[in-house]
Amino acid sequence: MHVGIPHPEDAIRAANRLRSHLPLFLALSADSPFWQGRDTGLASARTPLFQASSRASGSRGRFADYADYAGAVDLLIACEAFPEPTFLWWDVRPQPRFGTVEVRVMDAQIGVERQRGAGGACPVPREAGG
Repeated sequence: MHVGIPHPEDAIRAANRLRSHLPLFLALSADSPFWQGRDTGLASARTPLFQASSRASGSRGRFADYADYAGAVDLLIACEAFPEPTFLWWDVRPQPRFGTVEVRVMDAQIGVERQRGAGGACPVPREAGG
């Protein structure tokens, strides 16, 4: 889910604030119990699969500002963790190319109504800095 927050510093503040809500977003949207046709016993098999991937995934600590975020991404690219920022699978991240903050922790939903419900649970800050 992308939330329009075009100013990079506001996007960092919003992403920092949204981090505390990520477990709730995942719980409300969990919709992937199967892996390779088998019931995993998990509400979201996608979560541990992503965490085991070679891409940077999961939740990252808070960033002080946009420069801190850009420095972390640049370091990961320099270390060849991934070739460019779209390969970064953090649960919440600024998406400067679109002027958004992307909340990635939620499972995809099987219908529009369920997607609206999951997205509607996201408490988008009115003032990212306030």
